[in-house]
Amino acid sequence: MIRLTENEALKGRHTLGVQAYSRYFLETNKLNELFDFKTSHEALWSHHLIIGEGSNLLFKSDYPGLIIHPLPLGIKVINNENDYVIIEAGAAENWDYLVDWTVNQGFAGLENLSLIPGSVGAAPVQNIGAYGAEAKDFITEVLVGDLNNNTSFWVQADKCKFGYRDSIFKQKEQSDWLVWKVRFKLYLDGRTNQRYQGLKKQLKDMLNPGIKEVRQAIKSLRTSKLPDPKETGNAGSFFKNPIISDPQANELLSIYPDLPVYPCDKPDHMKLAAAWLIEQCGLKGHRRNDAGIYPKQALVLVNYGNATGEQLFELAAYIQNTVQQKFEIKLEPEVRIV
Repeated sequence: MIRLTENEALKGRHTLGVQAYSRYFLETNKLNELFDFKTSHEALWSHHLIIGEGSNLLFKSDYPGLIIHPLPLGIKVINNENDYVIIEAGAAENWDYLVDWTVNQGFAGLENLSLIPGSVGAAPVQNIGAYGAEAKDFITEVLVGDLNNNTSFWVQADKCKFGYRDSIFKQKEQSDWLVWKVRFKLYLDGRTNQRYQGLKKQLKDMLNPGIKEVRQAIKSLRTSKLPDPKETGNAGSFFKNPIISDPQANELLSIYPDLPVYPCDKPDHMKLAAAWLIEQCGLKGHRRNDAGIYPKQALVLVNYGNATGEQLFELAAYIQNTVQQKFEIKLEPEVRIV
């Protein structure tokens, strides 16, 4: 089914809730129909954007081209072994719905990623992560539709080039790849991941907490620190945690002994807490009209109601400049700015 509209309002199509419009907006649940539509409407495809639930998007202004939005395809088990299962989910499924479904089925793995806003399709693109887990830990393969040549194929996990909030799907060369389905390997042995210190503290009084208890603890942690996009417009963490060289990290530690530093996958480099850097600049809770920094988490930019995309963009630039001046570190947006 193809549904095409003109001048589609986007305020309810992304979690920052900025008022913007798309020149054309297309929804579909059939990849082959999308390919056929592209062949017969080539003129619409000169400027296009693929979105899910828009949980990682900031529209600075109206979108002048075509937005493509997949529709839900469901969730199913495709392989069930003695100690693990392989499940398949459509890209348009709500991410937290998938996590809840897996936990209720007794499939372990995704519970640490509870309440991350967005769709399943965003998980491999962004390599979403939180509380000691990342999507790459469980993804086995991703079905993509190549809108450049109207073909579809599976990309194995080891070819996805997963990194910190990064993947092959974010590269310019793959900008015409539409994530259509994602497969995950989950476990039947009830294993839990309690590496994150805040989670350990949350569960310390429980005897042998299972995946349901972990999910509930993660939900409590997130809701205590992060705003609900349904109530206050936001896109979660707006900036990536910066990765800097060991010498640079050591130099900063000599000046700021309380600077949080963490190991990362890049040799001879450390990861810093972007929220700490922003807080040290005195920006936590800073507000300009309806564009602001969340008072409980400095990494989250919020729309208090009527902020424009340009106002949020200007606030993000102000944060970047202020952190750059104080620490000589350039924060990179995690959110895609369109």
